[in-house]
Amino acid sequence: MKNIIIALVGLSFLATSAQTDTLKMSLQECVDYALKNSTSMKNSSIDEEIAKAKISEVRSIGLPQINGTAGIQHNLKLRDFFLTKNENNPFAGSLPNEANGKDFRSANLFQLPSSIDGSISFSQIIFSNSYLIGLKAAKTYAELAKRNTNQSRTQTIAAVTKSYYSSIISNERMKLFDANIARLDSTFTQTQKLNTQGFVEKIDVDRLEVTLNNLKTEREKTIQLLALSSLALKFQMGMPLETNLMPTAKISDITVSTNDIQNSKADYNNRPEYMQLTASKALQELDLKNQKSTYLPTLVFSGNVGLFTSANGLGNVITGNNFYGYTDPRSGKSFQSRWATYGLVQLGLQIPIFDGFGKSAKVQQSKLALRKTENNIAMFEKTVDLQTKSAEVNLKNSIITVEMQKKNMALAENVSNVARKKYKQGVGSNLEVTTAESALKEAQVNYYNSLFDAITSKVDYDLAVGNIK
Repeated sequence: MKNIIIALVGLSFLATSAQTDTLKMSLQECVDYALKNSTSMKNSSIDEEIAKAKISEVRSIGLPQINGTAGIQHNLKLRDFFLTKNENNPFAGSLPNEANGKDFRSANLFQLPSSIDGSISFSQIIFSNSYLIGLKAAKTYAELAKRNTNQSRTQTIAAVTKSYYSSIISNERMKLFDANIARLDSTFTQTQKLNTQGFVEKIDVDRLEVTLNNLKTEREKTIQLLALSSLALKFQMGMPLETNLMPTAKISDITVSTNDIQNSKADYNNRPEYMQLTASKALQELDLKNQKSTYLPTLVFSGNVGLFTSANGLGNVITGNNFYGYTDPRSGKSFQSRWATYGLVQLGLQIPIFDGFGKSAKVQQSKLALRKTENNIAMFEKTVDLQTKSAEVNLKNSIITVEMQKKNMALAENVSNVARKKYKQGVGSNLEVTTAESALKEAQVNYYNSLFDAITSKVDYDLAVGNIK
C-alpha cells in the first residue's frame, strides 16, 4: 500500500511538472465541475434517462399493437379426412351400401400441399386497471430516479467540500513548515558559529539539528499528503488526475461557528434518503393496487387480416403457374386471382375466476412489503433525529477545540519567540529553544487537525439537517 501511495505521488509530481497551466478554482467552481463530471452524477443522469424510457415502454402497452407475419409452407403429406358414410355426405358415393353408418378414411380433397400466407394482426386494450396503475408506477419510478440524483448530488458536494478544505489545510501546513524550518535553521547556523567559537557545547548543536531534521522530515510527509489531497479532490470532481489544480480559497476564509447550528428539529423532507423512502412507499402502494386489480376483468379489441394462396407443389405456389381462373356460374363470383383474403375482428373479455389463491398470496406479499417500507421510514426518522443531535454535539465540540487549539498555537509561538530571544541574548538555554520548537510544531499540527475536524463536522451537520442541496 505504501508503494502504491508513493507511486501515485510521483505520478502527480510528474504530471504537475509537465503541465504548464495551473487551473485555479474556488470551492463553488469545484462543486459545479463535480456535478457535471463526477461518475456518480453521470450515472444518476443516465438513470433518469432510463426512467423516462421506462415510462415510454409502459405507455406503449396501451397503444395499438400491430404485427405482421408472412410464411411459405409445404406439406410433405397432407392429413387424410375421416368421415361417416350417410345420405348427407356427398363424398361417400363410391362406397358400397354396407358401409352406411360407418366411419371411413378419405384423401384430403380440400387442401393443396403448398401455400403462402401473410397477415397483419392488431390489438388494443379497451380496459385494464393494471395498465393504468402501471402508468402511475412508471411516473413514480421516474420520480425516484430524480431523488436518487439528489442523493448523489449531496454526497458529491460533501465529498468535494471535505477534499477541497483538506487540500487548503495541507497547503497552509506547508507554509508553516517552511517558516519554522527557516527560523530554526537560522538559530542552528548561529549556534554552529557559537560552538566553533567555544561559547556553546556540541550537544546544543546536535539538539537543534535533530529538531531541524524532524521538521524537514515532517515537511516531506506533508508534501506527500498535499499531493494525495489534490489527487483526492480531482478524483471526487471527476477531473483528470494530471490536471494542475490550485484551490483559490485561503485558510482565513474558513469560518466555523455556533451560528451555523440550527436550534430546531431536522426536516425529514430535506433529506434525499427520506424522499427516496417515500417514493419507494408510493411504489409499494401502487404494487398493492396492481395485485388487487388482477381480480378485475380485462377487455381487449383485436383483429386479423391476411392474404394467402395455395398450389399443388412448392414451385407452383411461388410462381403462380398451374393456376386456373374462372367464374362460378351458380354464384357469378369471379375467382380470376390466385390470392385470397380473409379477416376477423373480436372483442375479448378475460374474467379471472379461480387461480388456486395465487392472487391472494401476491396481495399478501405486497401488503407485507408495504409494511416493511413503512417501518423503514419510521426507523429513518428516528435515525435522522439521532444523527442531527449527534452532529450538533460534534460540531459544538469541534468549534470549542478549534478555539482552544488556536489559543494554544498562539501561546506556543510566543513561547518559541521568547526562548529564541533569550537564547540569542545568552540568558536562555538551547534546550529551551528545542523544547519550545517541538511544542510549537505540536500545537500547529493540533490546530490544523482540529480545524479540519471542525470542517468535517460542519459538513456532516449540514448533511444531517438537509442543508446541502
